[in-house]
Amino acid sequence: MYGLITSYGSYAGRKEVFITMCIGYALAVAVFLLFVAPVHNFAKVKVAKACGDTNIKNRGSYTMNPYKSFHLIGVFSLLVLNIGLTAPVNYKRNRFYRPALGTLGVSAVGIAVYLIFSLIGVFVYSLLRTIGLYDIGIVSQTESLGSTSEYIYFAIYTAIYFLMRICMMSAIVNLIPMIPFDMGDILKVVLRPNWIDALMNNHILVALGIFVVLFITIGKPDGFIDEFSKYVISFLYNVISVPLSWIIAIFF
Repeated sequence: MYGLITSYGSYAGRKEVFITMCIGYALAVAVFLLFVAPVHNFAKVKVAKACGDTNIKNRGSYTMNPYKSFHLIGVFSLLVLNIGLTAPVNYKRNRFYRPALGTLGVSAVGIAVYLIFSLIGVFVYSLLRTIGLYDIGIVSQTESLGSTSEYIYFAIYTAIYFLMRICMMSAIVNLIPMIPFDMGDILKVVLRPNWIDALMNNHILVALGIFVVLFITIGKPDGFIDEFSKYVISFLYNVISVPLSWIIAIFF
């Protein structure tokens, strides 16, 4: 959203395109908060249960309720940096059959969920571009929209584009070994229990501090994470779009 707002000046005379893109972004954020984030946390709970913490379902985490995955700082991070953070999953690593391996598995599955949703988004995005529906880069920079149906289609198309970007950036950032990121769970293996308790009890303040650091350093538009996520998505798009174009040319 930060990058979208700062680009407002480039939509002179085409404010309807800008508003439609904002609606698409809002749809992407809603899908992330109401579906992707709950799936992310539920997947971590399922892995924790499989690794030995069988009582985790009795501690309120065994649910797809979006409220349980809601993280206040995560919403601000999502709106400003396109990076999703979810509430920590309350699992007990000391109950795992193999604590270190189980903790790594819980961390990895959260990142995997983001990658899977991003891949699905890239596939749908590639399919829509291959059949010639829209090119978000061209429309956002040079073209205007006509009928009401075009506005609706473009809003949905924009939502898919932003959602795959949000999921990809979330996957990349959650590789950072720091609470509250997914890979931060690995700290539970190497740090003292009282340190972990202190971090978990103050996870909102910790997330706020990391949020500020990311924004100042590498999370700004055209920053490293943003550019790297674009590069990965562009690579995946090129890999997927070529066989898609062949298939469509052969059968349609």
